[in-house]
Amino acid sequence: GEWQAFRGISSELRHIIFTAKVISVSSNRKEVHVFFPPRSTFEYTKPSYRLIGNPFRRACTIIKGNSIVAQ
Repeated sequence: GEWQAFRGISSELRHIIFTAKVISVSSNRKEVHVFFPPRSTFEYTKPSYRLIGNPFRRACTIIKGNSIVAQ
């Protein structure tokens, strides 16, 4: 799936704060790519952040570039 976060109650494209796209790694592991500023296409674009985790264990690692910023 894909999400777009908007500023306030607007749904106009000029008010998008970020875009996120879910990548299924496996049934127990999910990865979400977050794009700042939002991207209209995800091909050939590196995400600003990657969230990797197991939703059943409430465990998540947040990565920016090649560095872990939170666990």
